[in-house]
Amino acid sequence: MTNQDKPTGQDEQHRRGMVWKVLIVGALITLIVVVASLRLFGSPSASPLPLRIQASPSSARVSAHLETVADIPLPGGASRFDYQSLDPRTRLLFISHLGASTVTVFDLASRSIRANMGS
Repeated sequence: MTNQDKPTGQDEQHRRGMVWKVLIVGALITLIVVVASLRLFGSPSASPLPLRIQASPSSARVSAHLETVADIPLPGGASRFDYQSLDPRTRLLFISHLGASTVTVFDLASRSIRANMGS
């Protein structure tokens, strides 16, 4: 290795400076993407979905955007209805009832239970 091939203190300093610049630019780009995503998609409370369910008719604070459209008893106990998934094409709502280890298939068009699967 010749003297020209050996890194000097200035070269090492320049390399470290470039690494920091790349890290800072990357962090700024990440921050911009996160802020833009939040502005574009908004917060979960600002959902544009036309959901029409009221938690309790006797609630002291009732929003003008919510109304009860149906009160339908579901099979099993009243514990741990954890997840719901809607198939908009078939208008079926899949409701995970982990308290009973079942999945209930609810038909939104007829407002009836189509199936109850599980143990």
